[in-house]
Amino acid sequence: ASPALKLRLIALMCRSVAAANAFPHTVQAIFTGLYGAGTNLRMKAAAMELAVWVLRHATDSQLAQAAPLLFSGMIKLLDGETKGAA
Repeated sequence: ASPALKLRLIALMCRSVAAANAFPHTVQAIFTGLYGAGTNLRMKAAAMELAVWVLRHATDSQLAQAAPLLFSGMIKLLDGETKGAA
């Protein structure tokens, strides 16, 4: 899909509590936005916004599954940016 369509879909997912509880699909969308082919700064920002939405609105059982994956992905992203800036 085009980057514009991906951004629009992520924006729609950020308004859906059902999307926040759609593990593993939401986690896959977040990682595609962060690390997928053709990603850009706007896509990464939208993916992080979706991650925050998931962390705020997912049920406890969904968070138990998604949180470790999201945490490791965010650490990987931060480590990559830190190494790139050094």
